[in-house]
Amino acid sequence: MKIIVLAPADDNHTAPIKWGLERAGHKVVCWAGLGWTGEQQASLSFANGDSLTLGPHSVDPGDAVWIRRPEVPLPNPKTAESDKKFAALEYRSLYHSVAYMLENFPVFCINKYSAARRIIQKSVQLHLARKCGLKIPATLMSNSPDAVRAFFARGGRTICKGFTPHVWQKEGQHSVAITETFELTGEQLPSDEVLTYAPAIYQELVPKEFDVRMVLLGGNIYSYALTNVKKALDWRQDAGLGHVVAEKNRHPP
Repeated sequence: MKIIVLAPADDNHTAPIKWGLERAGHKVVCWAGLGWTGEQQASLSFANGDSLTLGPHSVDPGDAVWIRRPEVPLPNPKTAESDKKFAALEYRSLYHSVAYMLENFPVFCINKYSAARRIIQKSVQLHLARKCGLKIPATLMSNSPDAVRAFFARGGRTICKGFTPHVWQKEGQHSVAITETFELTGEQLPSDEVLTYAPAIYQELVPKEFDVRMVLLGGNIYSYALTNVKKALDWRQDAGLGHVVAEKNRHPP
């Protein structure tokens, strides 16, 4: 029996869990996601029973598969320009076939794709949080300039963040730009056309002492307070630079 993690091995959640599981004596392998190289290829076969291989790894009865955060399907870069859209759709369809089919194999599937696709949506997360009795900040998800400007007109401090993490790096340069949560005012809003370049999440700013991250393992809940010594809105990038202190079971003053 092995544990297969659908994520790059250096993913910031995968790496420590892989390390801990291996220390406990488990075999852990990672599959970064569907792509054109040998390590990323996948095959579903229904010739003599159902079988699935992910790169060099076969999915065997009794395995555990954690659908963590695989990379976006990546077609061969040598694909002809006129065929790139078609190839991208075919790669996406194969990945969906693999991810959804995992629930039908005799494996323990963690974070089932059908459920994960729903719960990963920010809108669903906010809806369920409020349904559970939690307070949520005023939020707008939009690419409509009129809606965005109306949201800022309500007053109060506002933050802006992307739906997904992303990194920009110019070829031949070491410097990078990373999506982070940042405060934004109505006066700083760009032109209407620029607001349509990419949708975003606009949200009421909630003053904080620290962030809270929770990990659920079976029936156990582990809570940690993450304090950013730089007092930045977004702690994630500063954590890798050693600017974040984690404390277990801390309570607000």
